[in-house]
Amino acid sequence: MIKDGTLVLWDYEHHQQYSISPEYISRLLKIDQGEDSPKDKIFNDLQDAGLINTPSLEIHWEWDDLSWIYHVGTKNPPLLEHEDGNWFDTYLKDCSDKTPPQKDDSVYLKDTAIALPPFDPSLFEGKSFLETLDQRQTSREFNSDPVSLNLFSSLLYKSFAFMPSPWQHLKDMDLLGRHKVSPSAGGLHPLDFYILVHRVEGIEPGLYVYDPEEHTLYLQKSGNFKDEMIACLTKQDFCENLPFGIFFVADFRRVWWKYVHSRGYRHVLLDAGHQSQTFLLIATALNLLTWPTGAIDDEYAESFLNVKEPYRSPIFFVGAGQGQPKPLHSTMIDKILTKS
Repeated sequence: MIKDGTLVLWDYEHHQQYSISPEYISRLLKIDQGEDSPKDKIFNDLQDAGLINTPSLEIHWEWDDLSWIYHVGTKNPPLLEHEDGNWFDTYLKDCSDKTPPQKDDSVYLKDTAIALPPFDPSLFEGKSFLETLDQRQTSREFNSDPVSLNLFSSLLYKSFAFMPSPWQHLKDMDLLGRHKVSPSAGGLHPLDFYILVHRVEGIEPGLYVYDPEEHTLYLQKSGNFKDEMIACLTKQDFCENLPFGIFFVADFRRVWWKYVHSRGYRHVLLDAGHQSQTFLLIATALNLLTWPTGAIDDEYAESFLNVKEPYRSPIFFVGAGQGQPKPLHSTMIDKILTKS
């Protein structure tokens, strides 16, 4: 690759990058093609860097090269905590010179704040955890019934809000981590929640951002954005009747200050999975049908959500509402039966 005007050879397996001249690239190509190479300085430099490898067995991998680079390049990162023999001592040393970014509340438009009702535990009475697990499924057929504000608010709170700290025994320490129902790598919680409201009682249709600290919605723009939602989700139009849907927008800055290796990107994706499952189970306990998807038209969604920064990205979507508990929409079933 070209980096800062320099030709760079990237040994992503061993997490090394080398400034390299065309003569060295030419020699590597010849060696790869099976040509004998003189044991000169170029050869010795390449060999010392570990860039001349014996042929390996063919690897079975059916995705593209980019996925292989990500898979291998985020394995075995350097500076693993166990290298010094004592995990926690190394961890403390690694954290000592790192500073978290300042909270970015630019999306919290103070003059558009909507305080939500407090959490209502009575909504969950009579529903066992086992029953919730048995009932959870992906649904693709929703009707136009609105969701009550009380239910909507309680679902957001228990799914995404910061909970009281369980770390009272650490009261004399300065804690950076935050506690939610869902786990997060390092307690960093790198996700923001952009909510499209279509039919929630007491809330005007529009795009909102949820503040998990204040349990508050902030209006970004008013309107019915069903068509835009469908376009964001790669034209999956069976989501049309969702009373609300939530985009998980990752802010990678909240992770990379602490986890500097690109393996931290894996943590963000796993965090989205944790948050999604929490939301899906809580919504199911509230007798709502749910639909999650990772099929997002990135460019369109970033434009619609006004996510402009390269360090932020919409990476997942969940929605909930009333309807028929059908994993396949009726139109999908009809097309399958017609083709069969």
